[in-house]
Amino acid sequence: MTATATALEFAALHERLHADLMAHARKPGIREEFGEDRVVPAADALLRLAFARLTKPGVVVLNAALLSVVDGYIQEIGMAERDDVDLAGYLGVAAAKHSALTAAACELGAPAAGASRNQADHLRRFGDDIGLARKHVDGVLALHDDVVDGCRGLPLVAAAAGAGDGRTWCEQQAELLLARGLDHLRQAGPVEADEPAGFARTVATGRCAAVVPPQPAGR
Repeated sequence: MTATATALEFAALHERLHADLMAHARKPGIREEFGEDRVVPAADALLRLAFARLTKPGVVVLNAALLSVVDGYIQEIGMAERDDVDLAGYLGVAAAKHSALTAAACELGAPAAGASRNQADHLRRFGDDIGLARKHVDGVLALHDDVVDGCRGLPLVAAAAGAGDGRTWCEQQAELLLARGLDHLRQAGPVEADEPAGFARTVATGRCAAVVPPQPAGR
């Protein structure tokens, strides 16, 4: 594993630890298992290890992505206290939280494949689109729990905004984002595209195929 890949893995773990801390009110997680006083220092140590493995330009890219994630969480907290959040605002938060790290990973990994700056830009856009497509699919997968828990997931927000059936809308948006991302991947050629294209389909629209909507009791 290259130093860049290791750094990105550490950064992703750092983000997941903080995400779990933020979600503790909804379900038991790592806070309950280990305690915040142990989780936060562990997350900070992972971030230091990540930065130590990157060059200065790489640190700038990764730091900007993590700041985007933090900004997304801050906006999300503010939205939870409001009733007037529109779909565009919700999508902005989703992009900040779920696209930034994926885009940064694709951009930082490009030099390892000998990519030019132009190719790296297309790969970054590929990662950005796939990250947001994955969020749409996550919303579909969490729809039943969101309804039960009274949470405003993306399908419910879309439906309230007049987008029709929220689940269908999210699936369609995921398909469109995947197609746009794969187009950027093609434009980034000549890179080996089959593996990242297959991975993108798996983490995005491929997960929708296995979803069976919960059936009402008595059927």
